[in-house]
Amino acid sequence: ERARRTSIIRALEELCKLDEALMAVLLKEMDNPDEVVRQSVADVIGELGIANAQIIEVLLKAVSCSNEIVRESVVKALMKLGKYRSEGVIIA
Repeated sequence: ERARRTSIIRALEELCKLDEALMAVLLKEMDNPDEVVRQSVADVIGELGIANAQIIEVLLKAVSCSNEIVRESVVKALMKLGKYRSEGVIIA
């Protein structure tokens, strides 16, 4: 039982590392000149429901994007993250 517990804890720790790496890549791509990429990244961030101050800062910066579709995706992501926060699902 103890070995199983230890394995589960290690697996969860590795998943957290993957989430951090994924978010780093996603946040970097929010500066991508391709509007479709930025829109897709905002959509993914919203679906993942993982947020911290850096993620929120990047999304808030992107709200002023000149592309309406990107702005819409960013606003939706922020709304989803707010919903997750109110449900206690958000990871900070």
